[in-house]
This record gives sequence, structure tokens and C-alpha cells, in this order.
Amino acid sequence: MSDFLSDEEQSERLRSWVGRYGLWVVLMIVLGISAYFFFEYSSEQRRIESENSTALLKQFLDAGDEARSELFQEIEMTFPKSSSHILALMTEAGSLFEAGQSDEARKVLEKALNLSPNVLLADLIRIRLARAFRDINDGQAALVALSAVKGNGYRSVALELTGDIYFSEKKIPEAFEAYDRALGSLREGERRPLLELKRNSLSPLYGSFAEVEDTLADAVRKAEELTRNPESPDE
Repeated sequence: MSDFLSDEEQSERLRSWVGRYGLWVVLMIVLGISAYFFFEYSSEQRRIESENSTALLKQFLDAGDEARSELFQEIEMTFPKSSSHILALMTEAGSLFEAGQSDEARKVLEKALNLSPNVLLADLIRIRLARAFRDINDGQAALVALSAVKGNGYRSVALELTGDIYFSEKKIPEAFEAYDRALGSLREGERRPLLELKRNSLSPLYGSFAEVEDTLADAVRKAEELTRNPESPDE
């Protein structure tokens, strides 16, 4: 006996199902089966696309300058708005910063931000953009970018950078608050000794904040020295 039903037998069975369960029930079953196979097909297509885009991104990262330009265009054309496309844009921005083309680099980062498909990548781009603004002493633009970081993944990093910017502007109460919030945003069990030192060094005394004359670089250097040498020679 054949394992497969003939066309007539399939038609007869379908009519029997319709008579027994009703047309709408049979249609829902058919649609459910179709949706399942479509989902399986779509999942497989997404997996293949992800593997191909990742492989192309690796080629891009390993390539020399001349080949990298062609590979970047291929990523942009073949996998637009993908994570690989965003990471390629961020890499291009980094190269432009190193070449001293800060304005072009910021435009590339802003393009990456507009195309970013998920919150985590978008927050990472905002942090890099904020650092770029900070490096040209545009603290206000940097703070705007950082205030948009909402995901838990980079929240503490954004708040620490916010504190650094306020510190460099001698806004000590705001810097202390940002560092304190950054510590409060850490995952359970996570420790950031340098961040703790930044916050503690600005703690108010008798309800007042002292003026700080050190630059941020000096403060970080002193904090790092304290981290390496916790025992003071005066003790």
C-alpha cells in the first residue's frame, strides 16, 4: 500500500474534515501549519544571513585600507541596518578620529545611531559620540548624548562619563551625584574601585562640597595611585 494519498483521497479527506469540524476550524489548522513552516523558513534565512554578515564583517576588520573600503561598501549594500553594518560604521568612525577628521567621524557615528537596530548598540554609539564631543570641549552636546542612554548594559558607564564631564567643568555637586548614580547602576556583585574613589573623593563635608583644583586627569591619576597603594605612608 502506498504511503501517500492520491489527489482524490486527499480531497475526500479534506471534505470529511470540513463536514466534521467546520470550514473555519479547518482553515485555522491550515493557516497554523503554514505559519509554522514559514517561521521555520524565516528563522533559517535569518541564521544564514547572520552568519554571512558576520563573516563579511570579519573580512572587513582584517583587511587593509584599500580592500576595507570595498568590503565596507559590500556590507552597506548587502546587509543594511544589520549589526555588522553598524559595527563597520563604528570602526570607520574610529579610523576617522585617528586621522584627525573629527567632524566626519561624528557624522558617521550619527548615521550609525540612526540605523541602529537595538538598544544596546545604540547606547554604545551614544557613549562614543559623547566622548567625541567631550574631546572637542562640547560638554553640553556630550551630556545630551549621554542622557539618552537608557539600557542597563551601559547605564553606569554613561553616568560615570557624565560625572567626568561635570568634574571637568568644576560642577562638583553634579559630578558627585552622577558618580553616585553610576555606582547604584552596577549589577549585583560588580565592583568598580576607580569609580568608587571618584565618588568618595567628592563626598560633601558637613553638607558642603569643597572646591577641587585638580584636572580630571590628575584626579584619575591620584585615584589610580591610591588603588595601587591603599596603605598611606603617613599611617
